[in-house]
Amino acid sequence: MSTDKWTDEFLASMRQEMDPPADEVIRRLFDEGGLAGLRQFHSHILRNDGIPLDGLPPYVVDYLLETAEPPAWMDRDAVRMAEEVLSSYGLIAFTVLAGASLPECYVDRPGVPALWLTQKINAHVYRRVVETSQFVMGVMVPGGLERGGKGIQAAQKVRLMHASVRHLMLQTPDEQLAKGTTSDIADVFRSHTWREELGLPINQEDLAYTLQTFAWVGVRGMRDLECGLTRDQEEAVIQVWNATGHTLGIREDLMPADVAEAQLLFERIKARIAAPSEEGASLQAALLNYQESLIPEFMGNYRHLPRMIMRHLVGDDTANMLGVPPLMPVEVEEAHEGIALIEGLDHVEDHVFHGFSPVRKGAEWLFRRMLETYARLPAAWERDLFTIPEGLATEWSIARLKH
Repeated sequence: MSTDKWTDEFLASMRQEMDPPADEVIRRLFDEGGLAGLRQFHSHILRNDGIPLDGLPPYVVDYLLETAEPPAWMDRDAVRMAEEVLSSYGLIAFTVLAGASLPECYVDRPGVPALWLTQKINAHVYRRVVETSQFVMGVMVPGGLERGGKGIQAAQKVRLMHASVRHLMLQTPDEQLAKGTTSDIADVFRSHTWREELGLPINQEDLAYTLQTFAWVGVRGMRDLECGLTRDQEEAVIQVWNATGHTLGIREDLMPADVAEAQLLFERIKARIAAPSEEGASLQAALLNYQESLIPEFMGNYRHLPRMIMRHLVGDDTANMLGVPPLMPVEVEEAHEGIALIEGLDHVEDHVFHGFSPVRKGAEWLFRRMLETYARLPAAWERDLFTIPEGLATEWSIARLKH
C-alpha cells in the first residue's frame, strides 16, 4: 500500500471536480424544460423499479445505456461472497448503515449542506433512511450489480439525482427565474446560495468519502459488532462498493485496492472535512428521533438504545461533533435492562440472539423492527417503497405483513 496516495493537495483538487457525464445530461434537460422538465424526468425514472427508456430524449437513453454495464474489472467471485455476507449478517449491515454510515456522512462539514437541503425538500428523515436502505439492498442482492440489476439501476438514479442537486445549487436566482423555477423546491435552493469555499457541491472528494461510509465503515461496524468476517469477506465488501462507485460516477483513483487502503482513504478525507455543523446536528437528531419512534412506549427505557448503538459504532469524538449527548450511567443501565427483555419478543426464537453481546442483541432487535416497518410502507407510484427478497426475509426472521 502506497502512503503517497490521496495527498492533501490531490484531495483538495477533487473538491473542484464533479461528474461531467451526468452533469451534462442534467444541464441539457434543464435547458430544455426548466425545473418542471427536470421533475418530470425524475418522476419518470423513480416511478418504477427499473428505468423505462420510452419517451426519454435520445441523449438520455444513450447515457443510461452506457452506464448500465458493470465495470470490466469487477470481481464476480467477490460479489458473490459479499452477497453471502448480506444474507448472513443483513440486520447488522442495516444497523451499521443507520448507526454509523449516515452519522459519518453528517460530520462532512463542507458536504453536509447538500444533504440538509435535500432532506428539507423531502421533509421526512425516514424517507432518506428507507431509500438508502433500498439502495444497499439492491447492491447486495444476487444479480444486483449485473446489467439491468437493481443495484446498477439504483446507482444510476442516485447519480442523476446528485447531478440535479448540483445543477440547482449552482444556479443563480436570476437563472432559476429565467427558467420558470418558481416551485417550493426552487425556493429552498434560492434561500441557500452555495458557498465557494466549500468546493463544488457533491464533488468527487465528498462522493469518495460517502462511498467509504458504506464500504470501510461497513467493515468496521461488523468488526465492532463481532460478526467475525474473514479477511476475504471483508475484502469482498470493499470490492462490491468499488463496483458500485463506478456506476455512481466516482473516479477510479479514488477507489481503494483493499481494506487497508479503504481505511486510509476514509481517515484521510475525514481528517480534512469532519467538523461540527448545525446541519449535521439537525440531521443526526432527526435520525435518532426516527429510530426512537420505532420503540413502543411500554419499552420506554429501551429508547436509549439507538444512541447507545450510535456511540458504540462511531465513537465519542464523532458523536460529540454531531451534538449527541453521552449516555448517563443510569441510561446505560436502563438500556441493558431493555435488551434483557427482547428475547422472545416479536416471535423471534431465542437462538437468534444466542451468544451475542448486549449491543448486538439490541441492534438485531431494533433493526429487525425497522425493516418490518419499511416492508409495511404503502406502495408509491407503481412500485413498493421498500422490498425484501423472500429468502432474506426468512433468513432474518422478518415478519412479512401484507398491506
